[in-house]
Amino acid sequence: MEINTKRAEIMQVCLVTGGNSGVGLMTAIGLARLGNHVFIACRSANKAAKAIDYIRQTTGNENVEFLPLDLASLDSVRKCVKLFNSYNLPLNILVNNAGIFNNRGTTKEGFELIWGTNYLGHFLLTYLLLENLQKAAPSRIIMLASDLALSPSGIDWNLLVKRTPLNFLKLYAVSKLCLLLLTRELSQRLNNSQVTVNAIHPGFVQSNITIWHRLSKYLGLGISSEAGAYSTLFCATSLDYQILVENF
Repeated sequence: MEINTKRAEIMQVCLVTGGNSGVGLMTAIGLARLGNHVFIACRSANKAAKAIDYIRQTTGNENVEFLPLDLASLDSVRKCVKLFNSYNLPLNILVNNAGIFNNRGTTKEGFELIWGTNYLGHFLLTYLLLENLQKAAPSRIIMLASDLALSPSGIDWNLLVKRTPLNFLKLYAVSKLCLLLLTRELSQRLNNSQVTVNAIHPGFVQSNITIWHRLSKYLGLGISSEAGAYSTLFCATSLDYQILVENF
């Protein structure tokens, strides 16, 4: 994957949630290939170690590191930010990529699991890192959206503090809708700053988020994780995306 950008020659500090697999891994590889310092934030230290080794071998970039992050725990989000701050580095690019689809339950704090992971965890992470991003401006925030975000006609707030219902698809759609609303709100609040906030939908990707996504490559459906990361990388690095652009 080749990304042509004038920013490629300048090292950026990047944080990619879910950077250990799928689109997140391909995004981390693309950012590392451009010479950036990349942090991948995810739950599993073992999976992160394997991903980091792969990224380093693939790109020749040793500046790839792991941040423990469980988006279903607000305490874990706070610890992740505290650990990142201990590096005393700027933050130029935040990619809110991680997500779950059909998991059921509640978060550590009692919120519905899908919404709490996909939206609430990313909301807190972004909020706590916002000062870092402002100090490092020009900087960028990228939200991984979905076309399912267009399906809800409203938000049933009562469902967000209960265990995942049988119709989990509704909660996934609401979580992605909330990310779009967050994108819009942040873009308005940061309108006079050099922090841009964009949302992109990568399309149907042959990822591991569901069994159907995992099987899709054998059925000739969807696009590869590498192709799915292209829009994220373009949004993260191209000069064309220094203003709000929502693709969904």
